[in-house]
Amino acid sequence: AGNGALTDSNCIWNGGTQLFMYSVANFWGMVAVAIALHFGASPVDTSPLTVYRNEPSGVHSYPRQRNTSNFTYWCAGECATSASTTVQGGTILMGGGTDTDAAYKQLIAWSGNGDILVLRASGTDAYNPYILGLGPAASVATMLTKNRAASEDPEVIALVERADAIYFAGGDQWTYLQEWMGTTLQRTVQSAIARGVPVGGTSAGCDIQGNYIYTAENDTVYSEDALRDPFNFRVTLQETPFLTHPRPAGLLNHVIIDTHFVTRDRMGRNLAFLARLWSDGHPAIAIGIDEQTAIAIDASGKGTMLQQSKQGGRAYVIHPSGPAETCKKGQDLVYTDVPVQELDATRGDTFDFSSMTGGAAARRYTITAKGGKIAKDPYSPPHTAQSRQ
Repeated sequence: AGNGALTDSNCIWNGGTQLFMYSVANFWGMVAVAIALHFGASPVDTSPLTVYRNEPSGVHSYPRQRNTSNFTYWCAGECATSASTTVQGGTILMGGGTDTDAAYKQLIAWSGNGDILVLRASGTDAYNPYILGLGPAASVATMLTKNRAASEDPEVIALVERADAIYFAGGDQWTYLQEWMGTTLQRTVQSAIARGVPVGGTSAGCDIQGNYIYTAENDTVYSEDALRDPFNFRVTLQETPFLTHPRPAGLLNHVIIDTHFVTRDRMGRNLAFLARLWSDGHPAIAIGIDEQTAIAIDASGKGTMLQQSKQGGRAYVIHPSGPAETCKKGQDLVYTDVPVQELDATRGDTFDFSSMTGGAAARRYTITAKGGKIAKDPYSPPHTAQSRQ
């Protein structure tokens, strides 16, 4: 029932109330299926996923598409089995907006041309054909979780374990933390990192890679509001990491990450984030990544700047040497001479995340927050007239 032919004619000649009710239910079930198919979704599948883990050859059987009450899964490429590859550890940090092709090509290479998995809590499978078209990955799959129960679903865990690279799509980091933090899914991804599986993310999926996380629990905070009051109710910080990136890959142990950085003018709010963390005894460093920009951090800790167009390619490492002079509820933030290192893909910049050094000395400068604003342009080193080519 539900995907068979309409039975209204049966109801007419039978005249039975029970059969009439069945017919109505059957009709609306078909309508629901038709709507789901029209919008690209498949009906909820309650049949169990077959994962053959005890085959002598080690072959597993995986689906191409799966839709349940907990998750939707799509796969493109060689989906039925798991690729046999040698992976290399690494981390992709992407700043949101238009995706950076070169970053996904690097992720494919680190995966050994294996199975790429995109994790998300909203959206579609649009990444599958896009990433698959960038390089010789065996497969690209998207796992869309619908609730916290998905993070404990054995089928979800089996499909995450299959991955040779894991990528977190953009979305809402608060949803990610609410549904994934402290779950088997989180632990499975962490175990994958420990095995050397490369990971990464864009926008909200990038924000959750740091040791400290701006959660956006109360919606976004703008720089002017955070500078006027670093304890603004929208300045919500989590001091427990979602993921850790053990040495030598990643090295984000003292880092908070923000994205859409220049496009949405987020330097000010990051000074507030840093001031709050330092006031709590955490000597934090901020990494701000603009749109159409990515940092590919390899297994040695070397970060290479990547860009999608001339409008992208910039990132900023904000590394205070101490706490703010004034960081109090209801008062303007006062934070003077905070060191900033601009990184620019157009100039071929790299950064060593092992020693937290790198970039050109000419683009190393300081910024000051006072009176609810940052003096001068916080995104351009003073006394440099060089144009970005």
